[in-house]
Amino acid sequence: MKWYLLQTKPNGHVTACDNLRRQGFDVFLPLIIKTIKKNGNFLDTKAPLFSGYLFMGSSIYPIPWKSVNGTRGISKAVTLDGVYRSIHTHIIKGLQQRCDEQGLF
Repeated sequence: MKWYLLQTKPNGHVTACDNLRRQGFDVFLPLIIKTIKKNGNFLDTKAPLFSGYLFMGSSIYPIPWKSVNGTRGISKAVTLDGVYRSIHTHIIKGLQQRCDEQGLF
C-alpha cells in the first residue's frame, strides 16, 4: 500500500473521507481535541492534526488521479514538481501508532 497527501477544501475533510472510502481507497485523518469558544462557552471538538490535509492509501496501480482530484471535498493531490509521490510507509505507521482507535493523536 502506498500513501499520498491530499489537500482538502475548507471544512471538507469529512466529505472527502467518505467519498474516498466509497471509491475504495484507505483514508487516514489524524485528529486532535481542539478547544473553541462558542456563545461564551468553551467546547472541545475534534479537528484534523494537519489542518486542510489528509492521507490516502491505495494499492491500485495506476491510481486514477483525475477521479481523486475530482472527489467532493478534495482540492487537489499534493505533487512534487508535478509528479505524484508517495509518502514513506514508516511515517504513516508512526502516526497511526500514536493515534487511538478513533484516530485521536
